[in-house]
Amino acid sequence: MLYEIKNFLYRCINPMFWIQNTTWSNRRWDKELNSILDKDPKITDYDGYCCKLGNYQIWIENYPFAYGDRYDDRCGKKKAYPLPLTRRRLKKYIEKGLQEEKVEYSQYYWHERGRVVK
Repeated sequence: MLYEIKNFLYRCINPMFWIQNTTWSNRRWDKELNSILDKDPKITDYDGYCCKLGNYQIWIENYPFAYGDRYDDRCGKKKAYPLPLTRRRLKKYIEKGLQEEKVEYSQYYWHERGRVVK
């Protein structure tokens, strides 16, 4: 309950969280994503838009609007956004992984110069 109150207050004081693709967050996915991040998994299949953590493909583009959505559930199912503090935690985790070069890039990842990184 305290975590949800913190998320509500965080959303209230951060205008970028006022508008998102849907008005609700999926609590079950939020707990699952936090438990995945607690295990410190390797970031695999990174292509700039999605990455894989554990067994889940996660959308990581356009922070914070759809950030952290389970990308493998997009076809015909409801979106599963984590709470704002979890999205922030995921973003920091991925940025840290990119800085420390602990990321396995997808074959579809495009380098900023237009070449595919293999």
